[in-house]
Amino acid sequence: MPLPKVLLTRAEGQNEELAVALREHGVDSAVVPVLEIAVDVEAVKRAFATDHYDWVVVTSPNGAASIAGSLPRNAKVAAVGKHTARAIARNVELVADVTNAEGLVNAFPPAPADGGCVLVCRSDLADDTVVDGLASKGWTTVGVVTYSVIARNQELLAREFHAAGDIDAIVVASGSAARALPPVTTPVISIGPKTTAVAESMGLTVVATAETQDVEGLVSAVLRAVR
Repeated sequence: MPLPKVLLTRAEGQNEELAVALREHGVDSAVVPVLEIAVDVEAVKRAFATDHYDWVVVTSPNGAASIAGSLPRNAKVAAVGKHTARAIARNVELVADVTNAEGLVNAFPPAPADGGCVLVCRSDLADDTVVDGLASKGWTTVGVVTYSVIARNQELLAREFHAAGDIDAIVVASGSAARALPPVTTPVISIGPKTTAVAESMGLTVVATAETQDVEGLVSAVLRAVR
């Protein structure tokens, strides 16, 4: 009897850990990235050349990868979760246990009495949850778009989805990934409630939502959906 099989859709180079974990639990996978990541190298250079920051905040593995080679040594780093922390490739002083923007804001300390400055590295699609949340804790916050998220061509994606063969479910790890899917009737497994809301608004059928926004949460959601 063939193994259950899911389609992984994160950007290139970001699906391997999940694929290995799923295989260990008897679930096969195919990879078709629906998004491409374009790093704004000049924006990163400008951000770190002109200001001093007490903290640098990264809210996704893409954000972490976009600045990993540019971080000043004296800045503390906060990451939204373990996967993002690993992508930063250096010591991370704060890793939020709840792996979303609200969880990071809740875990972040209040600003000291004499103030402080935080650089928030984000995508062109990110909202102001982290920037506004940290400002409410007394920090001076500077948001910088360090990378853009680009949806791949839908016709090309449709062909690649077809070439992947019979799929039991599609795993989507962001609202932008849900929006980028070509027309499908295959059920969807979502990384979290926000992504689920976007997917359902697109007419997709969500059969499981991860309880934690990390590899472990996605594996549990996949197992609930395909077994």
